[in-house]
Amino acid sequence: MRDEKKFLYEKVYEGLKGEILAGAFTHNSLLPSEKEIGEKFEVDRTTVRKALGLLVEEGLVEKKAGVGTKVIMRRFQPAVQNNYRNIGFLLPKTANKTDRITQPFYSRLFYRVEAECRKKGYSLSYTTLDEEDELLQVVETHRLSAVIFVTNVNSKFLQHAVASNIPSILVNGYYEGMASILCNNNEGAYKAIRHLAELGHKKIALIKGMASYVTCEERFEGCLRAAREFGIVFDPTDVYEGNWEFQSGYDAVCQIFAHSECAPTALFAFNDMMAIGAIQGLAAMGKGVPEDVSVVGFDNEYAATFKYLIPELTTIDVNIKTMAAIAAENIVYRMNNEGSYPLKIETPVGLVTGATAKKVCIK
Repeated sequence: MRDEKKFLYEKVYEGLKGEILAGAFTHNSLLPSEKEIGEKFEVDRTTVRKALGLLVEEGLVEKKAGVGTKVIMRRFQPAVQNNYRNIGFLLPKTANKTDRITQPFYSRLFYRVEAECRKKGYSLSYTTLDEEDELLQVVETHRLSAVIFVTNVNSKFLQHAVASNIPSILVNGYYEGMASILCNNNEGAYKAIRHLAELGHKKIALIKGMASYVTCEERFEGCLRAAREFGIVFDPTDVYEGNWEFQSGYDAVCQIFAHSECAPTALFAFNDMMAIGAIQGLAAMGKGVPEDVSVVGFDNEYAATFKYLIPELTTIDVNIKTMAAIAAENIVYRMNNEGSYPLKIETPVGLVTGATAKKVCIK
């Protein structure tokens, strides 16, 4: 049975949200007091506060001490009506405030999406989102007609985009409220572990990405699916949470291979950048790849970025060209049609066999 209190605060939340979106409360105006809202909906103040909390989380209002609850959402005025033909490519900054666009995957994704948008008569511009940014201000400053959110964007921006009717999609991530385009992460990781298992590897280390990323979650699920099928057990000491960067791959192997007894014969890194870091870390420890340890990555950045640095990397190709084409098609469609279509679109993945994984040598 549905909890009555939950039903009541959701009812208040939906009622207030509907009024805000309909323009009954404009930007910078104050909502009625908690007492007045309670009287209007015939609920107690605790229920009202829960409802207001949901509105705060969604980026529609903010609570100002000594003032009240202020509406901070403004309705989006489509720039396309003013002949602006610019689409934003919005990435959050990393934890240390560096730009992700410098990372090979994102620079290649931007290049591909920009080319596809240009074919359709639109330009694509890149900018970053900080936690304190106001989405509509970013959109207006850059004269954007639409937004392509990329990767692990704070959900408040996604919620605000949907609530404000900003034409938008999400790439390399998933949000149930808008069209989301990403590779088949689960299947890609499954193929990586299956390949190592078919080469005879039973003790496999994992260098995961950040747990808050849906790509990390889905890739780990794919690992577990393959592990069940091929009788592999991941030792917790052989699983390391990285941050997608080169250094975390390097640090991971230093920790995982610190004890030589029963060391893994293979490792799977959740992106190529960490795989390269792992290979360099193994080299510093005097271990050869693939002579001592087989390594598999994810993204297929080898040809574009690492060609002259290491042997050809065994990795998972994410079909970035198709991902970019679908993203451009969807954002242009969204700009020219009313309503939101919250689909999850997955591009196919494939194993690229290189020189960093070989059949296990039983000693």
